[in-house]
Amino acid sequence: MRDSLNSYLTKAFSGTFVAYSAGVALAFLAQMVLTRFLGAASYGEYYFVLAWVMVLLVFAKSGADNALLRFVPAYIARDEWGLARGFVHWSLRRILITSAVSVAALVSMVALLGDSLAADAATFYIGAAIVPVLAYVYLRIALLKSLKHVVLALLPDSVLAPVVLILVVMVLSFSDGVELTATHAMWATFAAFACSAFAGFVLLRRRLPGRMKRAAVQSRATEWSLSSRSMLLITGAHMLLNNTDAIMLGFLSDSVAVGVYAVAAKCSILVFFPLIIANVTIGPLIPFFHATSDHAQLQSALDRSMQLVSYASLAAFAVLVLAGHQLLGLFGDGFDAGYAALIILSVGGLCNALSGPVANLLSLTGSERLVSRILVMTLGLNVILNLLLIPVFDILGAAVATAVSMAAWNLVMYAKTRSMLGLEANSLLGRMLGHAP
Repeated sequence: MRDSLNSYLTKAFSGTFVAYSAGVALAFLAQMVLTRFLGAASYGEYYFVLAWVMVLLVFAKSGADNALLRFVPAYIARDEWGLARGFVHWSLRRILITSAVSVAALVSMVALLGDSLAADAATFYIGAAIVPVLAYVYLRIALLKSLKHVVLALLPDSVLAPVVLILVVMVLSFSDGVELTATHAMWATFAAFACSAFAGFVLLRRRLPGRMKRAAVQSRATEWSLSSRSMLLITGAHMLLNNTDAIMLGFLSDSVAVGVYAVAAKCSILVFFPLIIANVTIGPLIPFFHATSDHAQLQSALDRSMQLVSYASLAAFAVLVLAGHQLLGLFGDGFDAGYAALIILSVGGLCNALSGPVANLLSLTGSERLVSRILVMTLGLNVILNLLLIPVFDILGAAVATAVSMAAWNLVMYAKTRSMLGLEANSLLGRMLGHAP
């Protein structure tokens, strides 16, 4: 069993690293293309709308993707293929309804607030069309991950989408008489995600197990609904934590501040990028080993993964401290003003990385309600800090609010993971705190 675990971790980590690294490189290139053609102000408008799209996406997914990662691997471990197929069908119906409601809500908000928003209505309407497409993309990614096709789950979104975005932006930019705007950028984003959704659909059809396709559909709708509500709170609070700063900057400052801050936030992701890979790789193992009560194997997977994550994150933090100015300068004139915000956000990201996959460990083992409560309380802290700090310190205030909130919820969940599951999410951090031998 240990050999098969080591084999899975090695293949999944290496494949995920390659896919995600290619995706991150392409995403950075796409952002550089956008910032250089749009400028800080127009990019800020684009990012402001995209932040709203990501918030509405939470309600469109309604927790179904995270719940799928919890239930489907457990059903597969117990050979309950009818329940696995039933959950997929239930999830698709759910996101169809919630996506329609989310789109209607965004369109209504734009109609009511009109010119008071920091972007054109047309950009918002295109953003609304992206919501159901992304809801399907996330559900498809979760299903492929639960089937342990981690790399295939990532390829359309990480590689194809940014390539399409870059190509569409370049074509528009060099078209006669076209001056690239936030609305054009949102059209390019829609095209990118639509191509990703179609490619992912084709991959999923080819990789669905025959036993799942042939199984008679079984349902536990009440149980799934209750779990999805908790997952909705988790993903909702998490997504709001990631986007509240940009949204509140849009209301309390201006689009230039949003643009500069957005680039700093994108760059700070490099610090907890290794943890993202670990979460993707270990995610399917958590409910599987928990369902079979094999916490020793799960701890072994955590130890192997987090040693690499810790050192890689510390190295990335050092690179951003030393070369952050140069990195921000690649995005165009004026973006290096976000260096101080980048460092502050990176400190929060480092706390996130060193704490380990704590949210997944708790939410995928039945403690999703606890996770949701912690994140909702942290979201309240984040909003209060943003309201207090942005009017005084502008983007630095937003960065401090986000970094403090990120560190707070990760450290609280780290402690809960130890006390409730008896697992050390990161043995290196445990040794630093005197918890682990």
